[in-house]
Amino acid sequence: MKADRSLYAEEFVDKAKEDIGVARALLKEARFFESSCFHSQQAVEKYLKAFLIKRDIRFKKIHDLEGLVEMCSGVDKEFVKILPLARFLNPYYVGARYPDAFGVGEMAKEDDAKKALKSAEEIASFVERKL
Repeated sequence: MKADRSLYAEEFVDKAKEDIGVARALLKEARFFESSCFHSQQAVEKYLKAFLIKRDIRFKKIHDLEGLVEMCSGVDKEFVKILPLARFLNPYYVGARYPDAFGVGEMAKEDDAKKALKSAEEIASFVERKL
């Protein structure tokens, strides 16, 4: 059973790494900033879920990064350190996939996408050390 959990967690990490690669590629295109932010958020969601899966912590279908960090913090208190980064990325979930996701006339800009990618990379590094 434990081996199955580890393999499943690894699959989540592989998908998370793919999301970071996609976020990086979209940022380089210099016009797909919302999509880059979305993939940064998705990478973090998958990393956090990989941690929970590896620890055999069951969770409902959730996309809220703050909630996932809180669940991870129940196992390892150091996860509170990444809460501000997760909070920044949280709005980039599904909302970033629709026009006017951030309010009238507001769209993610290049700086937002850069910050989102950097946040995702920091969380990825943190979670990988914990796995």
